[in-house]
Amino acid sequence: HFEVKSKLGISISTTKGYWNAITHIKHPTIIGKENEVKDALINPDEIRVSKRARDILLFYKKLPIW
Repeated sequence: HFEVKSKLGISISTTKGYWNAITHIKHPTIIGKENEVKDALINPDEIRVSKRARDILLFYKKLPIW
């Protein structure tokens, strides 16, 4: 579905099916915010290592409040 190179130089991609699972099951608040998600991966405000799995990185970016 899309592929971006993260700020760390890591290639991150998702299929359409997995993107639908992410947006409809895990994180419905990001429906329609695909560009913001890509921007968070490319230019995050913060990157953390997951507490659940040390091999997973979490990318954070503050969004403007409307």
